Amino acid sequence: VTLNKLRLNHNSKEWLTAPKLKFVSFQGSNGTYNLGNLFVENGTVTIDTNNLPPLLTIFSTGSQYKLHGLDYSGNLTVQSGSDGQELKLTDLRFQVNNLDKQKISEKNFGLTGLAGKKGELKAQGTFSLNPVKGVIDLQFSRIPLSLFSKYYIQKPLLINSGTVIKGQGKMSFPSWRYTGSLGFNQTAIGFK
Repeated sequence: VTLNKLRLNHNSKEWLTAPKLKFVSFQGSNGTYNLGNLFVENGTVTIDTNNLPPLLTIFSTGSQYKLHGLDYSGNLTVQSGSDGQELKLTDLRFQVNNLDKQKISEKNFGLTGLAGKKGELKAQGTFSLNPVKGVIDLQFSRIPLSLFSKYYIQKPLLINSGTVIKGQGKMSFPSWRYTGSLGFNQTAIGFK
C-alpha cells in the first residue's frame, strides 16, 4: 500500500506530511491489522508531548493494530506544551524493527540526525512499543545546550551561555535516565 502526498492532522494541526508513505507486508483479517513495515521518505513530523496524535498510541497491549518496523527519513519537531518550547531534529534517519514483539533482546533501533546547525546525534539500542521502553547507546556532539536546557534547567544561567555539549552514554526510558559522559564547550557565563 502506497500513499502519496500524505498529510495527517490532529486537533486541526498538521503533525505529519510525507511525499510518500509505504506499507510493506500489510495484512488484515478478522478485525486485526498488521501494518507490517512502514517507510516514510522526506517526512516532516511535529508532535506535542502533552497531546500526542492517537495514531501514535494505537499499538498498545491488546490493540487490533500491530507494526513490525519503521523506516523514517526527514525532520522532527518536538513541542512541549503551550509555552512554545521545541526541539528540532533535521536530516533524521530513524529505523526500528521487531516492534510487534513484546521482548526485545538484541539491538533493533538506530537513529542519526542533526540538532541545531552543527550538532550531531547518533543512537542505537533496543526499543519496544508494547510497552514503550528502550535502552539506547547515545552519542552526541556540537549540540547547543539551549536546545535542551529549556526542558531541564529552570535557571537561565546556562541557557543563554552559548554552551555546546557533547557526550556518550546510555539512556533508558520511560524513566529517562542517562548514564555516561557529558562535556561542556564554549561556555561563557556572565552576570549583570
